[in-house]
This record gives sequence, C-alpha cells and structure tokens, in this order.
Amino acid sequence: MPPDARKLSDWLHRQPTTVREALSRSEHLVQVNRAFQDWLRQPWTDAVRLAMLDDTAAVFHADHAAAATVLRFHSPAILAWLRQRYCPACTSIEIKVRPST
Repeated sequence: MPPDARKLSDWLHRQPTTVREALSRSEHLVQVNRAFQDWLRQPWTDAVRLAMLDDTAAVFHADHAAAATVLRFHSPAILAWLRQRYCPACTSIEIKVRPST
C-alpha cells in the first residue's frame, strides 16, 4: 500500500454531505447493533441485525424464521431498550426475514 493511502472511511468523510450523512447513519447502526448484541447475549442475536432506526420505528432483519420468531417474542423488551437508550419516540418494531449474504 502506498504511504499516502488512507482508509476508505477517511475518504468517505471528505465526500459531499449526503455521503457523509449516510456514513454517519450506518456507523450509528453498527454501534446500536453491537450494543444490542451485548445487551441480550443470546446465541440467536447473531442472526438478527437492526437495519433501520428512525423516529417512530425500528426495522430488524433476521437471517431465518426461527430468529424472527424469537425476536418477535422479545420485541416488547427490545422496544423498551431502544426507547430508553437510542430513540425515545420509537413506537414499533418491524421484523423481516432477510437471509444474510
């Protein structure tokens, strides 16, 4: 690698506002997903990821139906956790089965 090479994230942070905003949102989702994994500490959480978090809803993607079922069972506690830590106005959780690639 050349001595002046920089990390991709450094380059992305120097891009127009829309790219920086998208990068910021994705970094936030990564942080929330890590905290989610640490909070639950369950084997099935490896098959679940938070895909979107906005003012009123959280969208989770599950790798398979079994993980989605367990996530749905725990959704009241997860919603309370999200409201307390990240999004006080969040009122719903949407769960989609999307196998990881």
